[in-house]
Amino acid sequence: MIRPERLAGDVQVYGALSAASVVARYAAKVEEAMAAVAEEESAAIAAMTLLARQALRPLGGLRRPERLVLPAAAPGGIGVGSLWLHLPGPPAEAPVELTGSDLASGAGAVIPASAVRFSPRPVETVPAGSRQEIRISVEVPAGQPAGRYHGWVFASACPESPLAVVQPVAEEKR
Repeated sequence: MIRPERLAGDVQVYGALSAASVVARYAAKVEEAMAAVAEEESAAIAAMTLLARQALRPLGGLRRPERLVLPAAAPGGIGVGSLWLHLPGPPAEAPVELTGSDLASGAGAVIPASAVRFSPRPVETVPAGSRQEIRISVEVPAGQPAGRYHGWVFASACPESPLAVVQPVAEEKR
């Protein structure tokens, strides 16, 4: 069962992020909780979601960011995937720099941002109206606890549109 105190704590943890990021993370946590709880508890969480949507409507409503789920990696392994940088308007004036955040699990374990890598880095040119494939890799530290780790990718050309990234970590084989 999801407790309101825990959700409030999560919002406080993410309080340093922009309002849009807090809203997006809160909505994602509520949706994950809805999928994980028993059917009889779903009504209470659905009511919380409805209340959250109504309370956040003055902030522009809920806009769910895009999400990239990387393939599961074992501790000491690497999760690798592709993301696409779209520039619908004029080309970026400078090379586009990508930055990854720490990835955190619901249990509080963290994969540091230094484990997130991009190739190419930086992205030198992206013509207007086109897209560029970027390879992302997450080096999962040895001994990392199993779970789903959530973080963000930011692009200097569009900092207001972060990409949510999920790195599943498999149980360590003994």
